[in-house]
Amino acid sequence: MQGVLPAGVVYVRYADDFLVTSRSKDELEACVPKIEQWLSQRGLSLNKKETQIVFMEEGFNFLSFNVRHNRNSSCFIVPHKEKVLAFIQTIRDWIKKHKTN
Repeated sequence: MQGVLPAGVVYVRYADDFLVTSRSKDELEACVPKIEQWLSQRGLSLNKKETQIVFMEEGFNFLSFNVRHNRNSSCFIVPHKEKVLAFIQTIRDWIKKHKTN
C-alpha cells in the first residue's frame, strides 16, 4: 500500500488484516477510496462490517487485542477482555474437573 497513502498516514498489516492510522478522521475517510481501489486491483475488497474509523482514545480491537491511547500519548495494547475471560474459564473448568480430596 506504500505510495497509495499520503505522508503521515501509517498502516500496519498482519496476514490479511490491516489497520491505518492518521492524525484526523477526515484524512482517513479520504484514504478509504484509495485503499478500496488498491484492494480491487488485487481481487480483494474491504469488509464493511469490520471496517471502522475510531479515535485512538476510544480504542479498537485488532487480532484479539485492544489498542488505545490515553491523554499522555501512551499506547496500551492489552488482550481482548472476552478472550482473557474465556481463557480463565477454561482454567477454572480444568481445576474443577481435576479436584483432589
